Amino acid sequence: MASRNDIARETNTRFWLTTFYKPGVALSNLDSADKFMARRWLEIYRDLVRQNADGVLSLTHKHPSLSERLNAAIDAYRVEASTNERDPRYTEARAAKAQALNEAALWEDMLTSPSRERIVGGEAIVGAADTQAAIDQLHAKIMQFGQAVSAHTSAETARIKQLPSYHALHYQVSEAYNRAEMLPPGSWERFGAVSRYRTLQERLAKEYNQLERASPILVWARDRWEPFRTGWLQLRDGLLERERGWGREYVAMVPTIWALLNQLRTTAPF
Repeated sequence: MASRNDIARETNTRFWLTTFYKPGVALSNLDSADKFMARRWLEIYRDLVRQNADGVLSLTHKHPSLSERLNAAIDAYRVEASTNERDPRYTEARAAKAQALNEAALWEDMLTSPSRERIVGGEAIVGAADTQAAIDQLHAKIMQFGQAVSAHTSAETARIKQLPSYHALHYQVSEAYNRAEMLPPGSWERFGAVSRYRTLQERLAKEYNQLERASPILVWARDRWEPFRTGWLQLRDGLLERERGWGREYVAMVPTIWALLNQLRTTAPF
C-alpha cells in the first residue's frame, strides 16, 4: 500500500503528463485557471486512491527514466515562464517542455500498461499483412481527431472574441482604423493615426493572449496537439520522401504514434 505522500506525488506526475499544465508548480486557489485545473487533479487523485485500495496502483514517479524527462520538462517550463514570448528562449523552452512531457507520458503509459497491446489501445500492428491497414487506420484516426480539435478550438476562439472585454477593444481598433482611412492619403503619420492604431492593436493582441492562456482547450491544443501533429507530419513526410513508401522505420514508429494519439484522445478537454 502506498502512503498518502506517494499518492500525492504520483497524482502530480500524472496530472502534469496528461494536462501539460505548469509542470513542477503547485496549483493555487487564488488563480482562476489553477482552480479550474484542480478538478482534474482531484479526479486523478481519487482514481489513484481507489487503485491503491484495490492493490493495483503502480507508482511511476520513482522510475528514473520518467523522472529524468519530467525534471527536464520542469526546467524548461521555468525558462518559459520567466521569458517573454518574443524571446527566442521562450519558443525553445516551450518546445523542449512539450517534447520532454510527451516522452515522459509514453514512459508512464508503458509502466502502467500490462501489455504492449494495451499501450496502443488494442490497435497495434499484429502482423506484416496488417501493416498497411494499420497505417491507414492510424492516419484516418489522426485526421478525424484533428477535425474535432479544429472544431472545438475554432468555437473557443469565437467565444473569446465575443467576450465583453475583447469585443469592446476590437470595436475600438476597428473605429481607429476607419477614422484613419478617412484621412487624406499619406497623412496617417502626420495625424498620429498610425501610432494610435498600433497601440490599440497591441492591446488587442495582449488581451487575446491573456484570454487564450486561461482557456484549457486552447492551452491543450497549443502545448499538446500542435507538437504531436507537427512532429507526426514531419516524420511521415520525411520518411515517405526518403524511403519512397512506408519503410521499416515508419512502421516501427506506428505503435508509438498510436500511444501518443490515444493519450491525446483521453486527455482532450472536450
